[in-house]
Amino acid sequence: METLTSFGQAFKPQNKSDFSFSEHGIGLKLNALRLAQSTLIITKSRPVSEFGTTSHFLSFGLVSIEFMKKADSMNGFMAAPIVSYEIKNKKVSKSLTPEPDHFLNMIANFTKAKFASGEALLQYGMQSFGDLGGTHIFFFNLGK
Repeated sequence: METLTSFGQAFKPQNKSDFSFSEHGIGLKLNALRLAQSTLIITKSRPVSEFGTTSHFLSFGLVSIEFMKKADSMNGFMAAPIVSYEIKNKKVSKSLTPEPDHFLNMIANFTKAKFASGEALLQYGMQSFGDLGGTHIFFFNLGK
């Protein structure tokens, strides 16, 4: 069986293409499900300099009970759509995720209260973080 991602990897990224959304830990994300049905996590990494070019990594992840039920993944696996991009010169350089538009729109579908489309979600991620990076966490359907 294939899963979309796994959280909490034990290795450190060896190079910039090994960037993983999981470097920011799983505890907060899983505990967020105690508060809400769905949690959207948007993370922008600190800048990475290589060969005179500075790049960031921007990731969008959805941890959602609703999504897991719809994906029929309650068989012991935790499925979470995650989309990652490499950003150079404040523009998307490349996607590190296969079919990024599909998964970004899927995430937007579960977060309609804040983001109308995958494009709106991407624009928010591109414009909301400074050069030092950071993480934004949104909770949806509070109180279960």
